[in-house]
Amino acid sequence: MKIKVCIAWFAVLALHSCNADNHQATRKISPKPGSHMASAVVKHNSTPVIKPRKKNYLIKSLSLNAILINGIKPMLSYKSFQKHYPKPERANKTLWECGSPFDVLDKDWMIRTYGPYNQQKGTFDRHDGQITTLYVNGAQYATNGHMALLVKADAVHNPVSIPSHGIFLNVQTSIEMFERLFPHLSPENMEDNETIRYRIPTEPEYDDALLFYFKNRKFDHIELWFLLC
Repeated sequence: MKIKVCIAWFAVLALHSCNADNHQATRKISPKPGSHMASAVVKHNSTPVIKPRKKNYLIKSLSLNAILINGIKPMLSYKSFQKHYPKPERANKTLWECGSPFDVLDKDWMIRTYGPYNQQKGTFDRHDGQITTLYVNGAQYATNGHMALLVKADAVHNPVSIPSHGIFLNVQTSIEMFERLFPHLSPENMEDNETIRYRIPTEPEYDDALLFYFKNRKFDHIELWFLLC
């Protein structure tokens, strides 16, 4: 009888040990939250990126605040410009005989810095009439030391965008595509038969304009033009 009791007792111990081993094994293979094993079975739900839809530009003017040249505005503070282009490839200071756009666009700063505008001199009292042109990344910017202003930018290094309309122009943009996006513009023929230009005033009823140049029917460069003389 004692032998039977011992055998039964050992059977209980063996069964308990087996259950404990199974429990440990279960604990070892159960993945922790956030583990690689758990992520392998969780489906990745990604939100699709919705790109802005292109809209035809039907406005008869294009503000300098509405367009970007290689991601920056064509008119910005000189400090902001330096953050984008801290080391210009070249700088050239020349006399602008008909004055400069800064005489109007940055008039208050010019007066504080150089005194009142002198009609006989054609510039501000203490200003020599010289403006610095900076050459960066296939583009030219003019600066008076306080503001930077686009002069010209090639399409190869400087794509043009109008975020409000989802418009993006680069060296691959054809004349056909451009005319679909800007149906109200008329081409201006140049002396060079391979070059065509389109003009958009920067403000309604203004002569100042953004000029889009196409060569061999592809977007070549953009210029910012002011009527000074």
